Amino acid sequence: MKNSGSGDGSHISDTNDQLAVQSSQISGLKKEKELLQEQVDKLQKQIKDADSSAQKQTASYEKLLTGVKAYLADDKIQAAIAVADCKNPILEAVKQKEIYTTIHTVTDAQIQALLNEGKRTAYTSYDGAIAIYRNVLKLKPKHQDAMCQIGYCYQKKQDNKKQRSGIEKQLR
Repeated sequence: MKNSGSGDGSHISDTNDQLAVQSSQISGLKKEKELLQEQVDKLQKQIKDADSSAQKQTASYEKLLTGVKAYLADDKIQAAIAVADCKNPILEAVKQKEIYTTIHTVTDAQIQALLNEGKRTAYTSYDGAIAIYRNVLKLKPKHQDAMCQIGYCYQKKQDNKKQRSGIEKQLR
């Protein structure tokens, strides 16, 4: 019977060896799974970033198209406003950049006409005037008169919080 006992010990030893091998294999598979999951996560992020980039580019093209339509209708100010938010670097082709530059160019006289329109509108609608002055700021982001007029409209609306915010922007 001693032989069968030592046979059992050998069998247990073999089983333990097999368990150790299987445990090692499982550990290796877990590591491989983790690496694969990292790769999947990385690819999903790349897809999401590409989708976001494509959406931004599509939005820029839509704004450019809107600007071209307004420009062709001889409304150069609305054309410039339409493409003001359009990011020039996103427009890849040389022709698209030329169109953007042509449409986005606004003269000082056109800006002054827009300011005058804002002042006329302020007599009937402060909100309407604010919208016009914001369009001026889309075209000329640091335009002091537009910022002052927005502050004036907020003061007349008794919206001191937005007026104060506008003054702080001017001081920056």
